[in-house]
Amino acid sequence: IGAMESGASPTHMGAIFARELTRIDAPLLIVVDNVHVFTGEPGFGRFVDSLINALPPNVRILAMGRSLPEVTLGRSFAHGKAQIIEGAILAFDYEEIRALGSSFGRVPSEHAVREIAKNTEGWAAGVVLAVTAEHTAVPTALGPRNAAEAYLTKELLSQLERGSIAFLENSSVFEAIDLTVIRSVDAFADAKERISELNRCGAPITEIAAGRHVLHPVLRELARNRLGRRHGESFAHRQAAEAYAKNGDIPAAMFHADESKDPQTAAAF
Repeated sequence: IGAMESGASPTHMGAIFARELTRIDAPLLIVVDNVHVFTGEPGFGRFVDSLINALPPNVRILAMGRSLPEVTLGRSFAHGKAQIIEGAILAFDYEEIRALGSSFGRVPSEHAVREIAKNTEGWAAGVVLAVTAEHTAVPTALGPRNAAEAYLTKELLSQLERGSIAFLENSSVFEAIDLTVIRSVDAFADAKERISELNRCGAPITEIAAGRHVLHPVLRELARNRLGRRHGESFAHRQAAEAYAKNGDIPAAMFHADESKDPQTAAAF
């Protein structure tokens, strides 16, 4: 962190990070999901190239994404330190979709299997949603993420009270929903009860630590989109800023104050 704050190059920071990892004796796997978000950020590629070339033997990195950003890995490939697994290898084929359906006590027709494969692109989570849903997979030309959102809208949101839907949307601006933080403001005073209802209705929400929850990315994106359509982002970020400020996390509070695009919130800080 000191190197980053002093303006060190990404290559230098990669080497420093690799050196820090030598202090860990046990096998270590570092997972970086959604690496496609780093596309157009050449510094990330230089950091990763430098890091991998200097990694201690007990450390591995798994980078996953819809595309690979600007990472060369030239020496790493030559030395057998890196390999790329194409997404098609991980995709479910027709036989695997049928087998998965059978494991859930359902035997999809050949037409249904083809539709599921088409609508989900073989994406594992999408296939599970499709074969376990009460209704058939949602046909869409926009890809499996939209099919999953359509499924969640129909099968999950229809079960929730209006207050829980509002909570879901407003809390989507948080990377993680920390009850200690958000319950300090009136807008989230019933957060614990709302999360309990989400769990009862089968929402993909995970408790990663005591009182700290994260929404599945597809559900969070769905909630953020709904929040945007009703122009609720400013209010949600104002509440998040207030919550973090009351708990003493000023950097997080300032981030949400800025995201609120609200002059009064900025003036309060």
